[in-house]
Amino acid sequence: LGGDNIWLGQVAEIFGQSSRVRLLSLAGQLTPVGLGPERLPVTLTGRGGGNLIVTLPRGVMVAVGDVAVASGIDRDWVVAVVGAVQLDDSGVQQTVFLRQPLVASSLKYVAVAE
Repeated sequence: LGGDNIWLGQVAEIFGQSSRVRLLSLAGQLTPVGLGPERLPVTLTGRGGGNLIVTLPRGVMVAVGDVAVASGIDRDWVVAVVGAVQLDDSGVQQTVFLRQPLVASSLKYVAVAE
C-alpha cells in the first residue's frame, strides 16, 4: 500500500495554522467503498481507534487482506484492509473487521487533497 493513496479522514475544522480531521474510523462514521477485488459496494462503519466494520451476507466472498477502496476523480484511495471475517451464530451473515492501513496518531504530517 503506497503512502500517497491512503484516505484517513476529512478536514472537519480549520484553525489558523492547523486543522482538525474527522477520521473515517471515528465511531459511527459511514464511508462508502468498494471491497475486495470485485469492488463490492459496501458502507463501512467506523468503530474508533482505526477500526471499521461491515456486515454482509454469508455467501459474499471476503478474505483477510482484501482492501476497501474509495474512488476519486483521478485516483483510488485505500481506506482499510480486512483483518478478520467472522460468521454470526445463525450462519446467515458475516461480520468483516477492517483496519485503517496506518495508525493516524503516529503521523506527524499528512497531505491534504481535494
